[in-house]
Amino acid sequence: MKEDLIELLSRWKNDERRIGFRNVKVRNTPFADGEYLIIVLEELKVKDNSKTIKVERVFQTFNQSGNNEIANGDLYRAEQIVNIITIEFFKLYLDTIQELYLEYDGDFTELN
Repeated sequence: MKEDLIELLSRWKNDERRIGFRNVKVRNTPFADGEYLIIVLEELKVKDNSKTIKVERVFQTFNQSGNNEIANGDLYRAEQIVNIITIEFFKLYLDTIQELYLEYDGDFTELN
């Protein structure tokens, strides 16, 4: 796999600002020599593991085997996919926190 794609996926996976556990799985695709199927996911267990938030997507590369037809196509799609996962995961996280803790019994202190 090309270094720029590996770097993008690794940077996303290891981002210090992430909320959940992130994982990237790669395998050769049976559809084209030198290309890959890539699964990208973010997951988090909330409130004593009673609820799991998970967003997962799979995509296939087309430009890793030397085809320069659209040289940055895989990189562009990978960037879009990790952005979508990040946004969808954050939305599910906010919805889950809202659902679990909206009726939380306890006092809140007002921030000045």
